[in-house]
Amino acid sequence: MNYQRTQIHQKKLSTQVKAALAGILLLVFGFFWISWTGGTPVNLEKTLVIPKGAALANLDTLLEVDVSHTRFKLWKMFFAPDIVLKSGIFSVPEGTNTLEEVFVMLENPTPTEQEITLLPGWHKSEIAEAFQKNNIDGDLLAEEKNILAALTPKYPFLAGKTSLEGFLMPDTYRIAGWTDVTTMVSKMLDNFVIRIYDPFIASGKPVDAFYDVLILASIVGEEEKSSTQLPIVADILKKRLRQGWHIGADITVCYAELIPGNECQKYVNNHYSLAKSVRDAKNNIYDTRTKIGLPPTPIASVSRDAFMATLNATAETPAWYYLHDSGGVIRTATTEAEHEANKAKYLR
Repeated sequence: MNYQRTQIHQKKLSTQVKAALAGILLLVFGFFWISWTGGTPVNLEKTLVIPKGAALANLDTLLEVDVSHTRFKLWKMFFAPDIVLKSGIFSVPEGTNTLEEVFVMLENPTPTEQEITLLPGWHKSEIAEAFQKNNIDGDLLAEEKNILAALTPKYPFLAGKTSLEGFLMPDTYRIAGWTDVTTMVSKMLDNFVIRIYDPFIASGKPVDAFYDVLILASIVGEEEKSSTQLPIVADILKKRLRQGWHIGADITVCYAELIPGNECQKYVNNHYSLAKSVRDAKNNIYDTRTKIGLPPTPIASVSRDAFMATLNATAETPAWYYLHDSGGVIRTATTEAEHEANKAKYLR
């Protein structure tokens, strides 16, 4: 009887030992399984973008690492370097190939610079889209009113303006880290001062004429892309304006609905195919065929060439009309009859 009890006790003890050993093995395996998470490969480019509001707990998703989220969280809790995740655009050192190496990099990340190119003729909606694609924090259109309020003390020419259109200087800019929209606009305005506003002040023309010149220059720049032909268009449009004619630049109608440049010509064709009564009912305040004088704001970002051509235009040209032939060469006319003859000769 005692022998049987001893055997039973020994069997129970053996089972407990086995269970304990299995538990220890499981813990050891779990320890190494979790710790090995740090060696998970990551595939990074030369820069790493950490969006605003990104959480360290979701860094595995951002990096697209091939481990379960639970395993990542356990590794982060017990084995990962202690970091505070910063948003920005950071350079990735050579040889950063694992999850643990990314964490080490992010302990003291190095902000990097990137280039953003904003083209002449883009209006603010197109610029806002470029901002978003280049990780500039904020919404240019939604924050426009606040940006104007914040920056007007530094840039007095913004006083009384309700739109940033025309003031956003086209150029290629280098931006560091995660730039916010107000900082980006300020950078563009600094460039605008150097390339547009200071030359205007140096011209000696009345300061209160500046905005009118800027508006007309935005139209001139959209009507003519050749720097050598810009003065011709500027002279004719300034002459029409001074003489109380319609400016008659078809491209301005697109601005009321912020139509992108590559879609503008189609919009123009559709708009002017409508009956005059229908067009009048639309009351497009940017329709310079029907509205006398300048539109209320510029219609696009303004290049320095377009601005200087407009600023220096004398409006003394004998021409009243112009068109472009199939090769882009401008053809001017002094009378409507001559203009119609040019249409027949160069456009048909």
